[in-house]
Amino acid sequence: MLKQFHFKVLVAGTMFLGFVLGVSRSETKQWTSNGPFGATISAVVSHPIDPHTFYLSTSKGSVFRTTNGGDTWEARNSGLSGSQIETMVIDFSNPLILYVGTISGEIFRSDDGGENWISPGSRLPGEAVQALVIDLDKSSTLYTATFGGGVFKSKNRGKNWKPINKGLLGKQIETLLIDPIDHNIFYVGTRRFGVFTSFNKGKNWKKNGLDGAWVSSLIVDPVNPKNLYAVTDGNLGSAVHKSIDRGASWKILRKSPEIISLVINPLNSSDLFLGTLTEGLLKTTDGGIRWETIKAPVGTKASVHEFETTIKPLLEKNCFSCHNSDSHKSGLVLETQELVAQGGALQGPAIIPGKSHESPLIQRLRGTKAPQMPLNGNPLSEKQIDLIAKWIDNLDPKVFAQNKDSKKESLPSLFPVKSMVFDSVDGSKIYAGTRGVGVFKSVDGGATWKSSNQGLTEIVVQAVAIDPVDFNLAYAGTYGSGIFKSIDGGQTWISANEGLTEKRIETFLIHPTEPKKLFVGTFGSGVFKSNDQGEKWTSANSGLPPSSIIRSLIGHPNNASILYATVDGRGIFKSVDSAASWESVNKGISNKQIQALVIDPLTPDKLYAASDGSGIFKTINGGGNWAQLQDSLLNTLIDDLVIDPLSPSTLYAGTFGSGLFKSINEGVAWSSISQGLPILPVVRSLVVNPNRPSTVYLTLSQGLFRSIDGGTSWKKIGIDQVGKRQLGIQKQMLSGAIDLSETPNLYSGTSIGVFKMSLKDFKEKSLDN
Repeated sequence: MLKQFHFKVLVAGTMFLGFVLGVSRSETKQWTSNGPFGATISAVVSHPIDPHTFYLSTSKGSVFRTTNGGDTWEARNSGLSGSQIETMVIDFSNPLILYVGTISGEIFRSDDGGENWISPGSRLPGEAVQALVIDLDKSSTLYTATFGGGVFKSKNRGKNWKPINKGLLGKQIETLLIDPIDHNIFYVGTRRFGVFTSFNKGKNWKKNGLDGAWVSSLIVDPVNPKNLYAVTDGNLGSAVHKSIDRGASWKILRKSPEIISLVINPLNSSDLFLGTLTEGLLKTTDGGIRWETIKAPVGTKASVHEFETTIKPLLEKNCFSCHNSDSHKSGLVLETQELVAQGGALQGPAIIPGKSHESPLIQRLRGTKAPQMPLNGNPLSEKQIDLIAKWIDNLDPKVFAQNKDSKKESLPSLFPVKSMVFDSVDGSKIYAGTRGVGVFKSVDGGATWKSSNQGLTEIVVQAVAIDPVDFNLAYAGTYGSGIFKSIDGGQTWISANEGLTEKRIETFLIHPTEPKKLFVGTFGSGVFKSNDQGEKWTSANSGLPPSSIIRSLIGHPNNASILYATVDGRGIFKSVDSAASWESVNKGISNKQIQALVIDPLTPDKLYAASDGSGIFKTINGGGNWAQLQDSLLNTLIDDLVIDPLSPSTLYAGTFGSGLFKSINEGVAWSSISQGLPILPVVRSLVVNPNRPSTVYLTLSQGLFRSIDGGTSWKKIGIDQVGKRQLGIQKQMLSGAIDLSETPNLYSGTSIGVFKMSLKDFKEKSLDN
């Protein structure tokens, strides 16, 4: 059985699995999160009255709200199911009422501005709710377009629905809209059958052009509703079309591969924006006659991205109290790359591109020039200053000489914009939701942009790891956003993706004997290696199959050159030269769908491999040959395997739907240890406390459980609270690591980022209170 994710939990400084801790009601400890920030945005909507309030939905099933124009975001998920949200709409007559539609056919409503969500009716037939619109004459009436069930209508705010599909060909609907002037006119875009129109609020539909096309988007000119725009794929190709007669005829405005969004300025209908996967964001100011690509100034795309993901978080935390757009001492603003280069009005440029040692910003951060920055805070560490200096040294002086007066900051050109919304009062203010990198904001009609992601924790963290020497050095491997690195104990996170061409991270390894060496296993691009703590990554796939999905990576406890990797469907590979090359070591393995791999810490030539349906395989000669353990959970889908670090003859196996098992004789015999757990649990992650091996933690779809007697009995642990934020539906913990300092901290990777909790004076027995 092939599953997309396989979760591993790493403990810093060892190759053993780490542990996840929960907080009982008697505990006062709290989880905190400082990123990494970002998300894949499915929809953004603006408040019709308050220009500072916006809502966005994400592909992970969350809703976030800002009440300060995007400066910060807060999750508003109470009552949501976690299913991917496809569309969101706000009631124009009562802005406290919002609706979201999910990919699983669910519709949720909030009557209090997103604080709480309810499911007002039954799930709609079809594969996904593609669009939701509110009747412009009566806001209690809703219409929805589904992919598979057609169009539905509700007269009671979503409690009951009835289909209105008379005249429609096919029921795979992509989009639905209402004419803003004549509220009786509806349009739908379908897959394969083009556009359909209704002149009586959906009672009857008739075909209206773009035959054979997959119409993924439809928008109407708010000033002249006879003008329609459509985005197509399929037989008509990927293109933008325009009609000036309500769809009776169409002409192509622009062909562009992989279009994912189209939006019109409601205050100036000549302005349209087009989001694509391959050409970035495009804009027209003449109704589609001419288009221009909105991208970073020539030569600065890489530096803009580095500033947004690496430099800005450091400056924001330490320097923005004095040097932001509202409070800019000495005229210096540090919010954008260009403003940093421009410097203060009183003392000139803050940086000299290509020459960090001559840059006043670096001199003041190091204290070699007075006054030292930050003026009223703790000095930055030398590592933090070195990151800023490296960014300055990589800037091209010629490019900045050409662009120094432009004062522009732009969306990196390949950031795919999936959704956009204009400010309801000021049409020059735009919010762009992207795939994977969150929200960007423009205050000048799209000419310049800046990141607007503070608090937007919606990045899936597959693996976290802590450096065993420098406990402030932490890493997070994400599914879709690559590697993030923290040099201050998780207070700020910076992108560490240079050279990393695959951003879907499956597993992360700090080598146990040489912690400067890092290895990551990816989903589809094999293994990448860094020799400098993540500063640069290089592909390390010689000998691995093409497009390898790496399920696990482990290192030899005494030999930095020896590594093992499991490749999805291809079995086990071994490297004896620190990942310079790999060779297959599958002799004796009959099922190469290996889900987990562990190594005996006392006898490193002894390894165990868990398969998906064929039990456990064991080697005693470093992979030279393997033997199938006969009583090893044959025909069971094993998803996770853990070895007791102090007594390696003890193994734990987590399964997909068959519960949890334990062996005390190197896998020869197994017994179920699922007493106290839900029936037929699906094990997400299974971990042993390396300091107290009788304490075992495991994450199920039903929550987090702990055993203090080696799995004989289990108790559920509550982990819903993260500061003042409810984890709710997103409380799955996918990975974790604990530092080994005198005042240890637990880092937990979740489907909504990295969370941290201090374990100082932690009493495990208090969890049972």
